Amino acid sequence: MGKIHVLDEHLANQIAAGEVVERPASVVKELVENAVDAGATSIDITIEEGGLSMIRVQDNGSGIEPEDMETAFQRHATSKLLSDRDLFRIASLGFRGEALPSIAAVARVECVSASGDSGLGRRICMEGGQLTADEHAGASQGTDMTVRDLFFNTPARLKYMKSIQTELGHISDYIYRIALAHPGIAFSLTHNGGSLLRTSGTGDRLQVIAAVYGTGTAKAMLPLRGEHADYELNGYISKPELTRASRSALTTVVNGRYIRSFAVQSSLLAAYHTLLPINRYPVAVMEIGMHPGLVDVNVHPSKMEVRFSKEAELKAFVEETARAALGGRRHIPGPESGRGERSGPVYRQEQLRFHQPEPGFAGQPASEPPVGAGAASGGSAAAETAAASAPAAGSAPPRADGARGGASAPARKGPRPAASPPGHGGRPPRRRRRCRPMRRSGFTRPLQAPSAPLPGASPPPPAMRRRLPAPHPRRPAPPPRHTPARRPSALPPAPLARARYRRRTSRVSLPPRRAATRQQPKPPDSRS
Repeated sequence: MGKIHVLDEHLANQIAAGEVVERPASVVKELVENAVDAGATSIDITIEEGGLSMIRVQDNGSGIEPEDMETAFQRHATSKLLSDRDLFRIASLGFRGEALPSIAAVARVECVSASGDSGLGRRICMEGGQLTADEHAGASQGTDMTVRDLFFNTPARLKYMKSIQTELGHISDYIYRIALAHPGIAFSLTHNGGSLLRTSGTGDRLQVIAAVYGTGTAKAMLPLRGEHADYELNGYISKPELTRASRSALTTVVNGRYIRSFAVQSSLLAAYHTLLPINRYPVAVMEIGMHPGLVDVNVHPSKMEVRFSKEAELKAFVEETARAALGGRRHIPGPESGRGERSGPVYRQEQLRFHQPEPGFAGQPASEPPVGAGAASGGSAAAETAAASAPAAGSAPPRADGARGGASAPARKGPRPAASPPGHGGRPPRRRRRCRPMRRSGFTRPLQAPSAPLPGASPPPPAMRRRLPAPHPRRPAPPPRHTPARRPSALPPAPLARARYRRRTSRVSLPPRRAATRQQPKPPDSRS
């Protein structure tokens, strides 16, 4: 008896379902793609417990004919391919005919559909791949698909499911992508009675971006449009200041299908070049339209990976279009960006003017009079000089050395000026010096007051003294800095210094080198 046999149909369906239905998000993806292919303009998705308990997808598409309801749940049954030539020009999202039978093999499925406006449809129930109910039912045009108890007959698959939030994240991520790919369809996503997404279906992709990412993100988007002989590019890309930490915000759509293409994403990032920080990525929604013969979507069962026949041309086209969109306006401020006139009020700070002393005051020598000035003025100049040199009423008489009071200052070196300002006793002002205090003594010297006050200023205050801290009365006096000379034989008191002294003064004596002696032969035995 042979060992090779054909698998049972039920077991074969469960094995095939493992490739198509990986998690609840895979079920949502297949049902939503069928609704889009049916030409629906409104799709409502309702989920409970992350899709493990219940998934319901309602659409208003063309529906399923009553005689085709049972055939739709058979393997490799589809209405989108008629011959092998259609495989290389696929324009629909689904084409294999494995979605419904794979879902029905691992869950309990209820399908109600009507293809016309008559209000009469058909209802079919499947459980584990087996038909349990088939009857007529009243329904509006469209399809209502309900999937319950996913993986109820495959506990090994159910054991590897993640948490409810993780599965819900995968489902919502796909719904966001398909909503961005088809802005003309109104999508509604509800989880456990709470609404997660709702789009209007007006065809404005920017409104969908606002519904998915927020209004602030939608305001920071730039339009992206370009045409090529083989391609057409539409969408939006973000400004360089709007970035994300991962590539999760990059959405690529090819002929209405959301895909993951590293080639397209790398060409977009090359367009930004140095405008983005390191390890930061933009937000982008790119819709690429091309002939179905230029792309192969039959690569992976999930249909998320595709192959382009002219990938190099596509990458260059995407990069050139993105650079044109980013170069339309200045996004990084340049040196001439702030040179324009300001429309708002300009506030100017008032400049403070400080008093500048006249020449000859506060230690500055007076300027010499021009030649012939004394001869021209005659005796008037001498009279003015005498009046200026006379002391004012109530002021102290000038000292013999010429100072106005206080401590005496040394004489100034160099030639004396021809004229001296009033109030200096006929002598030029002397340079003010600051005495350096003596730090070892307990007293300080006063600072000399300025030689002449500024005009209009108040009389100078009493001489300021710099006070130094007096030595503490209880603190003992420090030892003298220079110690008396010691005898050469005296050793320092410190142990380390004593050891150094010994090494420095002692002589290292090596043992005498033993001379090589030649071994003398033994004397002969005298007895012999």
